[in-house]
Amino acid sequence: MLPKSKRPKAWYFLFAVALGTLLAACGGQGGSGGGQPPSSITLTVQDSQNTGYTVAFQVGNGNWTAQSPNPSHTYTLNLGTQSKYGVAVYCNQNSSLHIIHATNTELGNATVVCSSPAGGPPSLVPYTLNLNVSQTGAQIGDIVFVQGSGVSHSGTPVTSLSNVQASIQAPEGTQDILIIVARGDPDNPSSLQILHAEVLRNVNVTNGGSSNHTLGAPLGTGTVTISNVPSGFSGLPLVFYLSKDNKGAGVVGWGSGNTFTYRQVRGFSQGDRYFLNLMYQNPSGSSRILYLKGSSGGDIGVTLPNPWQAAALSVDGNAHPTVSGLNRTEPSLKAYGIDLQGSELHVLGLVTKGWLGSNTSYVVPNLSSVLTYTPFASGSRVSASILAVFSPNALDLGATNLDPTTFTANLDFAFIGANGYYTVGGGSIQLP
Repeated sequence: MLPKSKRPKAWYFLFAVALGTLLAACGGQGGSGGGQPPSSITLTVQDSQNTGYTVAFQVGNGNWTAQSPNPSHTYTLNLGTQSKYGVAVYCNQNSSLHIIHATNTELGNATVVCSSPAGGPPSLVPYTLNLNVSQTGAQIGDIVFVQGSGVSHSGTPVTSLSNVQASIQAPEGTQDILIIVARGDPDNPSSLQILHAEVLRNVNVTNGGSSNHTLGAPLGTGTVTISNVPSGFSGLPLVFYLSKDNKGAGVVGWGSGNTFTYRQVRGFSQGDRYFLNLMYQNPSGSSRILYLKGSSGGDIGVTLPNPWQAAALSVDGNAHPTVSGLNRTEPSLKAYGIDLQGSELHVLGLVTKGWLGSNTSYVVPNLSSVLTYTPFASGSRVSASILAVFSPNALDLGATNLDPTTFTANLDFAFIGANGYYTVGGGSIQLP
């Protein structure tokens, strides 16, 4: 066994933080698909805990109209001859206001999450994986990590190549589990080399149970190339593996430079996917670039969009502000996101390229009388984040809201963000 001070706390932290960020879905998904544009829009509100919400619709540039709640939590908006629409949902539980402005060719349905099923994460039970790692290239002193959705494991040092007893905590039931064999200093994740990655299929986790597995030989690596990284921006790009059941998951590569490798997973099959997750930011954190790129294996290459230039955006400081400077011209531009958060309210807005048209400003609508919520008070401090969303694919709110269960090998989304604060009534601010 390694001394206690040398156990892989830093490595486990890297996995936990990165997975926790990506596995926290917030929002919904939608898409109009091909063929004729739909003549109606479907909105689904997820409120599993029945915490309550209010809904309003807008057709074209018409007035907002409140909708009566219904038990199915599904609402249909008939567009008639219009193509532009708006939907808004105010969720009582977390005082969040969700606003979507889109056209029927860009987004034909949408889901807003107000409350998820009660009960929290599943309870975990002890389970042991007896692993033969003699074919993986492992040596005595290397580390075995067990990764999966809900799995708790801080790493097991290799003391015998024929029998590594990895004691884990995991949800009961049948699930895919990812095994990583690594070498290096576990307290310095950047020094760790991934020797082998393998998915164990359909492991039946039972309370106090165990199973025996012989790992195969390592597969090759894929190369990640990141182009157009802005001067002064830094970050830690990661490559994740996610199994077809969305339970076997873990980091299989990372790098601090613009080129690095990731280990391909033995047992990879149709429905599994890799995805590159990167976020670069400037030293102050006021300007950020996020990229999500899916893959079914092999090399992964991305070109980052240019960040917002200094003072490219302005927010006029009102409780329902006007955001100006929405003038990106990239062909892959899909939408803009607006995230405003204060002590009274959290506003999450999405306005698509087609809805905005030639306009370069967007006014957050005042729906406080229609949806019955408390706006930001005069003098209150509001955190403001403005995003531009890019993709060569159709707009997908599941990917836009970082819900990995919606990620496919064709995933290709980039986001540029500008962040700052304003005081309500205190005048305009410029971002970033």
